[in-house]
Amino acid sequence: MLGPRRYGLLFLALFGFAGPAAAQTADTQLAKLQTYMSRPDFSNELQYIVREFEKPRRGACSRVSVTRVDHLPITPIAFNAQGVPVQGDWRTQITVSRCGAPVIHNVLYQARNGKIVPNGMFPGLTRTPLQMQDGVAVNMRNFLSKTLPADDCRLFVIMDTNIERQPSTTSPSGWTERWSIQQCSRLDDVLIDFSIAPSGEIVFRYRLG
Repeated sequence: MLGPRRYGLLFLALFGFAGPAAAQTADTQLAKLQTYMSRPDFSNELQYIVREFEKPRRGACSRVSVTRVDHLPITPIAFNAQGVPVQGDWRTQITVSRCGAPVIHNVLYQARNGKIVPNGMFPGLTRTPLQMQDGVAVNMRNFLSKTLPADDCRLFVIMDTNIERQPSTTSPSGWTERWSIQQCSRLDDVLIDFSIAPSGEIVFRYRLG
């Protein structure tokens, strides 16, 4: 069963910025990726993933539909002669209309030696590095259990993530995100302040939003 097993969101493709030749390669890879992902089996898979993502999130809304799908390369993607990705990573961003309100879901696809594995990712938008996201989520759950305990509640769902404050000229190494968390009947917003230490380590602290 496909479900949110791993989380992650990266914003920048790691190629396409070195000049016209590199940009052309990136455009070609994206075109091949879009052609491959337009196959019916992937369309059905995305519909299934959206249904699974929406189960704990839609509440009383029964009108959920996919309005847009974007495929965003994370690392260069290699294809075989049949146009199948055999190496590389990409994020598929699915925009959903939930009773008229736009919602973003994300799926991380990883191609390794001809096998393509999808992994659920955080909904919404985040700058949190992929390798840190599981840890940020676990520590947030501990923070909420001490600050706003939900007695006998085992449900912990990240409903949405948004960037509250981007890095700026006055604070180039820091940003703030708002994460909405469902714990059984509770829905709480948590603000996470991120900063980059002189060593390069990303540190963060939580506060209620």
